[in-house]
Amino acid sequence: MRKYFHLILFLFFTHSINATICRSQIDGNWSNIATWACGAVPGCYDTIIINHIVTITSSVNLNSCSKVTLIVNDSLVFNSGQKLELPCGSSVYISSTGWLIPLGPTSGSSQSNRIRICGNVVWKSGDGPMGGTTVLDISLLSFTGKLNGSQVDLKWETISEVNNSHFIIESSVNGYDFQFLAKVDGAGNSNTTLSYSCVDKNPTIGTNYYRLKSVDFNSVTKNEGVVSVNYNEFDFSFYPNPFRDDINISVDGSYDYLTLQIYNILGEYVSELTLNGGDTYKISKEELGITAKGSYFLVLYPNSNYHLASKKIINH
Repeated sequence: MRKYFHLILFLFFTHSINATICRSQIDGNWSNIATWACGAVPGCYDTIIINHIVTITSSVNLNSCSKVTLIVNDSLVFNSGQKLELPCGSSVYISSTGWLIPLGPTSGSSQSNRIRICGNVVWKSGDGPMGGTTVLDISLLSFTGKLNGSQVDLKWETISEVNNSHFIIESSVNGYDFQFLAKVDGAGNSNTTLSYSCVDKNPTIGTNYYRLKSVDFNSVTKNEGVVSVNYNEFDFSFYPNPFRDDINISVDGSYDYLTLQIYNILGEYVSELTLNGGDTYKISKEELGITAKGSYFLVLYPNSNYHLASKKIINH
């Protein structure tokens, strides 16, 4: 499911007695007053309701308004290249009979029909016609995953929350079979930007997928998005091999400091050095503790009990 698109089972709207509502009354152009029962082209109304086929033939910008709720019960049609700009905190609700319909190219650089909320694209012509019971909003500002050494740091931000009990983070190695990873409490109701995070301390070698869900106090769950993070075993390189006097070792920058240990062919400890991640070293055989020709193993550790990588070297 696309980011910002959430499947919902029902829509229940309440408005204060001071709320303003503008409904379509006939099929027509968004910019034509006759299309609207409120006697004007929709401006800064709390709620705009599409009950007919309404076509946007020139871009509509409502960013100067406070948040707007747009309810699509029939068809909102976008002529080629036209856009709908909505302010932060706005939502677009598509009922079971509603559709967003793009006209013109739906792929390539010309797919410029779009809806943006708070400057973020929540639907574009390349997504194709959008129908069914769907809500497009911008409550989730971002969701990211980043490899940090041997763990994955997951972070997300919301700019608004309504009745939000908690978040569920799930992990997967294939992108469709997800397992529970963590639960993080939500803010309930909020209109300010909030930051959240959690850590996967045991990612799987390869691509890891993470799915974020929000759960409200009625136990209704929404998928908020999926990110992927690639976790490869730590590696280092060296040359020449075989070597005679000196060897050049380049260390990955995933860790600040690492321990390089040297073992002989029998697995017996020889020596160790502390290296900085991301650096390249020219190390003599004396510094490595190598006093005899033969085969040795270089082993890198970020700490004393976690094995990262080992490679065989030959001194001759």
